[in-house]
Amino acid sequence: FNPQSTRYEDFNATLVSQLAAVPGVIGVSPQLFVSEVNISATPRTVQLIGFDPETDFTVFPWLGPNRPSPFASDNAVAGASTGLREGQDLSWILGPEDDLTLRVVGVLDPTNSTMDRSVFFPIQTAWRIANETYGSPFSPLKFRDGQISAMLVRLQADVRPQDIDAKVIQLMGDHTMLEASVVARRVALETGGIATYELLIAGLMGAAVLILIASLLSMTINERKRQLGLLRSIGATKRFISRIIVTEVAVVSVIGSVAGLGLGAAVLFLSESYLGAAYSVSFIQPDFIEFVQFAITSLVLGVVIGVGASTYPAYVASSMDPYDAVRRGE
Repeated sequence: FNPQSTRYEDFNATLVSQLAAVPGVIGVSPQLFVSEVNISATPRTVQLIGFDPETDFTVFPWLGPNRPSPFASDNAVAGASTGLREGQDLSWILGPEDDLTLRVVGVLDPTNSTMDRSVFFPIQTAWRIANETYGSPFSPLKFRDGQISAMLVRLQADVRPQDIDAKVIQLMGDHTMLEASVVARRVALETGGIATYELLIAGLMGAAVLILIASLLSMTINERKRQLGLLRSIGATKRFISRIIVTEVAVVSVIGSVAGLGLGAAVLFLSESYLGAAYSVSFIQPDFIEFVQFAITSLVLGVVIGVGASTYPAYVASSMDPYDAVRRGE
C-alpha cells in the first residue's frame, strides 16, 4: 500500500495493528524512500531506503542464511549492483555539520529489480536524522520524523488480495493497493517489446544514416573531381586518395558522435528533471562505468557507420582517370 495523494504519510502504529489483525494477513512492515544519492564509497548512484528490521519480510530473505543479528542502528544491507562490499563503510553528507555513516553488514543476492541498486538501513535511523536535521536549509530530506512511503503487507498463500481489499480500503482510506506480482506482470507486458522495437528502430536509423552519408560523400566527391584529379596527376596513388577521404569521414564522425552524445545527455537531464518534478518519481542513472562503456560504444559505432559509408565513394574517387577528372571538374 502506498499513499495516493502524497509521497510520504505519517506512520500509524494503530493502523499497523489493525492491518495485522485482518484475517489472512501474516505480516505488516513499513518502508521509507529516503533519497537517491551518490555515495563516496562507490561511483554508483543508489537509493537509500529505510525498513523495519523487526518486521521485514522482503529484504532479509535475499541475504540467505547470513542474516545479521542483532541489526544495529548504523547497519545496512546493500543491493547486488551497488558496488558495496560487506564490512565497508559508506557516508552521506547531510549538511555542514550532519552526516550519516553506515556499516554494510550484508550484500543481497541479485533480484533483477531496483533492490539491486538500493541500500537498506533501519527506518528508525532515517527518522532520527530527519529529526536532527529538521529545519536545516542544507538538509536534502523531504520527509519528517515518523513518516513512511509504503506499508508492505504479507498474505497467507491461499489468500488473494481481492479477499481483503474491502477491509483494507476501509482502514487505509485515501491509499492505493499495489500487488507485487500484478505490478511485475504488468511492467513485463508493457516493456517486453520495448527492446525489440528499439533494436528495429536503431537498425533502420543506422541504415538510413549509412545511405545518407554515402550520398553526401558522393556529391562532395563529384564537386571535388578537379582537386582529386590534380592529386592523381602529380603522383598520388589510389590508396592515398582513399585514405584522405576515409580519414576525413572518420574525423567528422568522431566530432558528430561527441556532439550527439552531448546533446543527448542534455535532453536526458532536462527530461529527467521535468518528469521527476511532474510525477514525483526518481530515476536510477547508469553508473560511471556503464556511462563510459555506453559512450565508447556510441563513438565506435558512429565511426564504423561513417567509415563504412565512405567505402564506396572512396573507391569511386580513387578509380577516376586523373585527366578525365580534371577536365570534368573545370
